[in-house]
Amino acid sequence: MANRSLISAVPKFLKLSPLVAQRIPGSLRVLVTNATNPIQGTICEDAHKPVNGEVRENAEKAVEANRGIVCAATSQVAEKADEIGDKAKQVAQDAWNSAKETTQKAKDTIVSTTKETKNNIKDNAKTVERAMNTRNH
Repeated sequence: MANRSLISAVPKFLKLSPLVAQRIPGSLRVLVTNATNPIQGTICEDAHKPVNGEVRENAEKAVEANRGIVCAATSQVAEKADEIGDKAKQVAQDAWNSAKETTQKAKDTIVSTTKETKNNIKDNAKTVERAMNTRNH
């Protein structure tokens, strides 16, 4: 019975983790694995401090280097977008000018054809009038 109370008391007073107990007829075995020593915990923590500081510094340097790269890439993208916008504007302007020229040519053609048709109708009207006058006389 004393052994059982020892097993239940050990975790309370010692920081042993994990604790495994196995009851074998005639004896009580206790298997303790992965026992941590408080001294080791502070040594490990102290060892991590310089490493964490170096990692933090290297991470900050990497962020700064990448920030410059990202800024350069962003400005290049903005410049390309401006160039593409200017080209698109020029293409649209050229298309508009071409449409205006084509419309002006169509207008000129229609006006000249209309004048020719008007003159032909006048000539034909005079011819018809003369033909009617010659028949009546």
